[in-house]
Amino acid sequence: MWCAGEIAVLTAHDGAHTSVSRGVWELGLELGLRLRGFVGFGGGGESAVSKMAQAVEEWYKQMPIITRSYLTAAVVTTVGCSLEIISPHNLYLNPKLIVQQYEIWRLVTNFLYFRKMDLDFLFHMFFLARYCKLLEENSFRGRTADFFFMLLFGATVLTGIVLVGGMIPYFSETFANIVFLSNSLTFMMVYVWSKHNPFIHMSFLGLFTFTAAYLPWVLLGFSILVGSSTWVDLLVCYLESL
Repeated sequence: MWCAGEIAVLTAHDGAHTSVSRGVWELGLELGLRLRGFVGFGGGGESAVSKMAQAVEEWYKQMPIITRSYLTAAVVTTVGCSLEIISPHNLYLNPKLIVQQYEIWRLVTNFLYFRKMDLDFLFHMFFLARYCKLLEENSFRGRTADFFFMLLFGATVLTGIVLVGGMIPYFSETFANIVFLSNSLTFMMVYVWSKHNPFIHMSFLGLFTFTAAYLPWVLLGFSILVGSSTWVDLLVCYLESL
């Protein structure tokens, strides 16, 4: 799991040094260009609000179905919790409630809640939209079902890691505190993308460069530096490398 500060410093380039992985500010620039008619209020009678809505709708509809569905569910769930319409206590992963109270939905909802509506949430949404879209459109082009089952398999592995880890002495307390796996699933997508595109060059503030194959490890390093829990992410890297 990583924070906003870790992501903001990463950019990627291909062999010709052109941008491949854009930051959130570049995504905003893209939307801004689509809204270029927004500041000119004489555009054929269309209201500025209507133009903005059309631009956002166009960007949203261009997303492939799985990416669009997951992004929508994540945003709706997180916003709903922030507005106290939904309680996070009804979403988190709790094996006892799943088995004893048959609250099966927790196996899904713990992947939809990204905690607070802050800058870190925006960065995770960017990474979700960016890398999930890249995987679905490129690596899994024409294989939507395969992409869905890849995510399902990844979610199952992540859940299994937490449940099994919770039964291991000396580690049970650590894994018991992991009740939402949304960040880890996003990390898994970044990891899978990096393995499908290992030779893309990435830079860190222009200080040093590395290939995309090392992107997950760079993110993990920053997570450790800021004190975030990386147990699940480390195990994901290990299992994916097998």
